[in-house]
Amino acid sequence: MNDGVVFLLLAVLLDMASNVLLKKSAGFRNKIYGISAILCIVTAFFMLGQAIRTMDLSIAYALWGAAGMLLTSFIDTTFFHVKLKGSALVGILCMITGIVLIQSLD
Repeated sequence: MNDGVVFLLLAVLLDMASNVLLKKSAGFRNKIYGISAILCIVTAFFMLGQAIRTMDLSIAYALWGAAGMLLTSFIDTTFFHVKLKGSALVGILCMITGIVLIQSLD
């Protein structure tokens, strides 16, 4: 696994953590969670910047965005009991298909 992939995985995990922390901040009423969310997303962008040193920007950004949304949706449904509509599930399926297609181009 090259360094770009490691940085991209870290960026995805930090993005997901930022989204969860943002939800827990309750609109920044809980400032610790809100500040933590900001720090996570800034660090995620730094990691994404490191990833694109060895990866194509279009591939890294697409994977980062889609993987972040997929993981955040999983966390939302699993831990926050959010119910996804059928259209959301179709969108998630499209993202998974897109990730598979992007990976097959490599």
